Amino acid sequence: MKLTVLVDNHAKGKLQAEWGLSMLLETGNGKTLFDFGSSDLYLKNAVNMGVDLKDVKRCVLSHGHWDHGTGLAFWDKGGELICHPEAFSERYRKNKVLGLPFSKDEIASKMSVKMSVEPLEIEKNVFYLGEIPRRTDFESKYTPFSKADGTDDFVMDDTGLAMVTQKGLTVLSGCAHSGICNMVERAMEVTGVEKIHSVLGGFHLKGNGERTMKTIEYLKNIGPDYISTSHCTDFEALAAFYETFGSIPFGVGDVIEF
Repeated sequence: MKLTVLVDNHAKGKLQAEWGLSMLLETGNGKTLFDFGSSDLYLKNAVNMGVDLKDVKRCVLSHGHWDHGTGLAFWDKGGELICHPEAFSERYRKNKVLGLPFSKDEIASKMSVKMSVEPLEIEKNVFYLGEIPRRTDFESKYTPFSKADGTDDFVMDDTGLAMVTQKGLTVLSGCAHSGICNMVERAMEVTGVEKIHSVLGGFHLKGNGERTMKTIEYLKNIGPDYISTSHCTDFEALAAFYETFGSIPFGVGDVIEF
C-alpha cells in the first residue's frame, strides 16, 4: 500500500502548501482519496506530482471542517463519498464558520454519498472507522467549537482509516478531534489486529503539556514501527514526538509505503 500527501501545511520543492490535508491511498484493489484540503490545491499538486486521480472511485471525508472538505467543491470525477452523517452540519468557532461551504444535496448531485456511523470495510483490508468512541480520560474533554444551536460541538463525525498489511495495522487520521489514541483503539477493535505498524495524519495536539505527553506515552506503550504527524500538530508537539520516536513530519510530495 502507498500513501501520497497531496495537501498539508508543509510542502517540498515547487509544490504548494495550505492549511489543510489531502492524501491518496493506493492499494492493489484501487485508489481512495482521503480528504480534500481547503481549495483545489490537491488537484494542482497531483498534476505537478504526476499523480493520476481519474480512476479514483472512492473518497473519504474525515470530518466536516473547511480545511478538510472545501476542496470537495472542485471534485468532478464522480465516484462515492463516504462520511459520517454529521459531516455537513453547521459549526462554528466563536463567530467563524468552520463547516463546509456547501450542502450534502449539492455534493449528491455529482457523486453518490454514503453516510455511516458504523465502521465499514470499504475494500479488502481497508476500513472506514465510523464514529470513534471517546474512551481515554485525556482526549476530547474540551472543545472550542459550537453547533448552530450554540451547544458544544465535539466533532462526533471525526473518523479515520485503518489498513491491515503484512507489517501490521496502519491508522490514518485527518485531525483526530476524537483523540488519536481513541482512534487507534477503535482501529484495533474494528480490524482485530493489535500489532500497530504506523500511525499517520493530523493529531490536533498543541504544545508539550499533559495531553501531548499522555498521547506519546500511550503510543510508546503500543510500540508502533513508525509515526508521522503534521497539519494540526504544532511545532512544540512535533518536537516532543521527534524526541521520543524520531518521527519526522510529513508534507506535500511525501510518499509513504507500508
